[in-house]
Amino acid sequence: MLLANGLQIAPQALAEVTPQLAESYWYQDGGALQLEHTYALYGEIYRSEPWVAAVVNKRADAIARLPMHVWSDDGPTRLQVTPAQSGYAKLIAQPCYYLDSYTFWSWVATTYDIYGETYLAIVFDDNGIPVTLMPMHPSRVAVRRDPDTGKHEYLFMAGNALGAGLVKFGDGEVVPIRSYNPAGTERGLSKMEPLRSTIFAEDSSRTADAAMKTNGGRPNVVLSTDKVLGPDGKKRLRDSWNQAHAGSSNAGKALVLEDGVTASPVQLTSVELQMIEARHLNREEICAVYDVAPPMVHDLTRATFSNIASQMRAFYRDTMAPVIERFESAFDFYVGQFFDPKLAVRFDDADVTRGDFEQRATSAQALVVIGALTPNEARELMGFGRFKDAKADKLYANSAQQPLGEPTEQIRLTGEVLNDPDGIAVAPPGPTTDVPAIAGGTHQIPQLTAPSAKAVRDLKAEVGRGKSIADAARALAQKSPDDLNDIAAAVLTAMAAQRENA
Repeated sequence: MLLANGLQIAPQALAEVTPQLAESYWYQDGGALQLEHTYALYGEIYRSEPWVAAVVNKRADAIARLPMHVWSDDGPTRLQVTPAQSGYAKLIAQPCYYLDSYTFWSWVATTYDIYGETYLAIVFDDNGIPVTLMPMHPSRVAVRRDPDTGKHEYLFMAGNALGAGLVKFGDGEVVPIRSYNPAGTERGLSKMEPLRSTIFAEDSSRTADAAMKTNGGRPNVVLSTDKVLGPDGKKRLRDSWNQAHAGSSNAGKALVLEDGVTASPVQLTSVELQMIEARHLNREEICAVYDVAPPMVHDLTRATFSNIASQMRAFYRDTMAPVIERFESAFDFYVGQFFDPKLAVRFDDADVTRGDFEQRATSAQALVVIGALTPNEARELMGFGRFKDAKADKLYANSAQQPLGEPTEQIRLTGEVLNDPDGIAVAPPGPTTDVPAIAGGTHQIPQLTAPSAKAVRDLKAEVGRGKSIADAARALAQKSPDDLNDIAAAVLTAMAAQRENA
């Protein structure tokens, strides 16, 4: 606690626009907007304004679909912790015992985007370890600051009227997730507050549009004639027109008019056109405040194929990343304190941030080549199953790479080598065969694989001219000294054939 002129001031007061004393109460900031004909709560605006609901639902579903895991940083590598290994992981796997995981996170994210804050009451077991979380609606939560310790007490109003009662939670019994509020740190600020004028204008535009259709009686076509028609004549003309051309089933029919009757379409006025344009602007402002690109909520006014693809990839990277990290930070700070400090929760967004199949294939290959991923990790990145071979779990790298400025590493083998440096057996030298000397003496050459067709053909040509195999070999060797191995293989093949025919 801080002392100022003998009065206790809580440390949180340093961030408040109007610094409070140690003991103060905070209620929801705003909570409703004044529209043209009604005073609507945030929840009612979410129900009635389609574009507010569209962006909020998009953001909430983007978080709810992500799996959340607990990771351990205890060691050289970061490892995922299973529910069987840690109570923290077990809690995150099923955070609320009466809501499934998707519904829980959808409620948390939706409430946060509507009200700018959300609260989760922590339920402990007999050992004081969190075992489940209970969502609390922020509109029914009041925050009180203890005058002695500066810690918070959360008061939840259960029920209403005469049956209402306060449920109190201590500072360590609630997970508060709040957005930024310029007035202080005790309560979050809804994104609907910056949209007050936008939501007001959108509500008025929708009301005016409905009133125009209900009360304006605006026609689409005007039928006119030079003749004077009585009430019965006007009725017959109107009924005949409606019978022939009114309704979707009569669309496209040929127009036949008699007795000098002409049909003129009624165009939209400039005021009506401006109202439509204003509604487009309202939609863009809502998307801007919630940081959602218009194509993400199916506003394709300025969409192209290329910018839609890039905005889809950027949605999690730019729009959702700060929200995701805010949730992770709140859980680690308020819930993680009861578990091992080396544990941390993280949303797994790998499946939604990686590129298409071709991009992933190129990236996986490059990461395996530089030794950043094992082949099995690359297979998992591609969505394939693991390969059941120990070699697939090893890291491989290009051995030709070396530090700049250092000489190339070379390996030289001397003497008889039965195994190479990696432990791979080396085959012993094969048997040798004596061939006639080309320049005197005898050459010992190993038995070779099958000779090329050219060497066999050239050898047969020389023998066909009346030369012996030795003379033919000598002639070919002098003619093509770079092909001695291939010539020797052809000679061995010819000598073997000669022995078989003898």
